[in-house]
Amino acid sequence: MFDEHNDYVNSAQHSRHLQMLQQSANEGDAEAQYELADCYFHGNGVEKDEEKAFQLYEDAAKQGLIRAQCALGLCYFRGHGVEKNEKKAFEALSTAARHGLAIAFYYCGLMTERGYTDTPPNPEKAMIYHTLAVMNGSAIAVEKFGKRPKLVEEFRQVARQYPAIISLLMDVTGITVSGTAPAPQAQ
Repeated sequence: MFDEHNDYVNSAQHSRHLQMLQQSANEGDAEAQYELADCYFHGNGVEKDEEKAFQLYEDAAKQGLIRAQCALGLCYFRGHGVEKNEKKAFEALSTAARHGLAIAFYYCGLMTERGYTDTPPNPEKAMIYHTLAVMNGSAIAVEKFGKRPKLVEEFRQVARQYPAIISLLMDVTGITVSGTAPAPQAQ
């Protein structure tokens, strides 16, 4: 009896929450648009509708919500609710990556590594994206590094080939590579 009551209360609360989300989304609230898009994308409390989810992600991304920009990129990348478009996927994911979103770094790396961006595969550039993904806490990138022990050595090779990029990364993050540290700044 209590379970049935709790299910009713939870269902009623969720329904009310969805109504509030819809109202806020209609009023242009980017966070509400993003959250409602997730509901439609996963079918949480509403009928699953990837096209509606895509539209809501797009609305929120246009307002500068970085998580929505990333979700938009993933929709383009996988063809969820929109026709697959790797160029638009990379543009959206790059925007999210420039704002430090770890999962966006990972997918930019994946696309660069496999040449999804109308350019030949570029493992060195991909390595930099993946490194930034790990440094920013992307679980999927951490898992990728763990499964490929040679990746650390590959990164060291990239560091030798592109010292200016690595130096900038080290300056920004304070992370050292191969036991080196950023050069001290003149005072």
